[in-house]
Amino acid sequence: WIPIVVRDVNSQQNAPAQPPFSDAYKEGMPPKRRRVYMREDLTSSNLLQTLVLRASSTSSSNNQFTNVTTPTPESVLAGE
Repeated sequence: WIPIVVRDVNSQQNAPAQPPFSDAYKEGMPPKRRRVYMREDLTSSNLLQTLVLRASSTSSSNNQFTNVTTPTPESVLAGE
C-alpha cells in the first residue's frame, strides 16, 4: 500500500489548486457552512487588509467622538 500512497501524494502535489467558490454558490449553502467558507479570506494573501478593514469598521461603529477621522487601511499600512 506504500506505493499507492506515494503515487497519490505525487499526483496531489502536481494538481492545480481548486478555484474559489462563486458568490452565488456560497449563497445557496447553509449558513454554518457559508461562514466556514467566508473564513477562507483570513488565509488568503489579503489577510492584513481584511483584518485592518474589519478593525476600522468596528472602531468607527464604536467611536464616541464626533470630529475624529477614521484612518483608512492604506494609511494604517503606510504607518500614518
